[in-house]
Amino acid sequence: MNKITFWSSIVVAGIAASLIAVNQVHADDGVPAITAGTSGLPRMDVVDVSFNNGTISVADYKTMQSYGVKAVIVKLSEADSYKNPYAKSQITNAKEAGLQVGAYHYSWYASKADAQAEAKYFTNYAASLELPKDTLMVDDLEESYTKNSSVTANATAFNSQVKAAGYTNTSTYTYVSYVNETNLNFSYIGNSRVWMAQYPYQPSASSLWNQSYGMWQWNSNTSFPGIKGTFDVSIDYQNLISINANGYNNGIFYQNGKPASGYIYSPS
Repeated sequence: MNKITFWSSIVVAGIAASLIAVNQVHADDGVPAITAGTSGLPRMDVVDVSFNNGTISVADYKTMQSYGVKAVIVKLSEADSYKNPYAKSQITNAKEAGLQVGAYHYSWYASKADAQAEAKYFTNYAASLELPKDTLMVDDLEESYTKNSSVTANATAFNSQVKAAGYTNTSTYTYVSYVNETNLNFSYIGNSRVWMAQYPYQPSASSLWNQSYGMWQWNSNTSFPGIKGTFDVSIDYQNLISINANGYNNGIFYQNGKPASGYIYSPS
């Protein structure tokens, strides 16, 4: 996941990658570089994108799809004063490529009031982008500023506020050492709705971590042949966003993992 740098609540720098320290599984010089298509790796069901990735074309997304990517989760907002200016095109092109689309918000809240305000900021932007109410909406909880004794209560308040706006398909993203340090309790959302980050130095399909959670982000330095830049990749254990059966997602009804014609989704 990515964050922007704030000073006095004003953006004063460009996007900077958030380097997540995850139980010493990184090499000293960073996360291991992965190339899509390499044999023996965990599935790449989901990629997440932000301002850092800029404009991603339909062709780029289709290339990702050819390597098994089923869904993209787009950063919409951060704190209460930043919106990803590429979000609209990143969402539109992903949908045109046939990928499922989710959204995430990088949180800075340190109180319930702040959490509710950030959740409103997030959902208001989602609504302006016409994201359907069944969109997976993720609270990206990793910023050190959020680490305090009230973190569970604050995360609960954020989650409740997102649901109050009608976006009931919620998730929390975080990483293992964050949970260990803060004692974050997932009772407000359930482990199956948690997207956990932890990066093995040698990722392997025969050694899948964090299977008690909904999704596992296993690398943040993955390249796809022919596409500029690197991406975070995740395996979706619980089909939080990777539709492969029947049901509505992003306002479209799916049968056997494919859009079915003749169905119109009208959320209540």
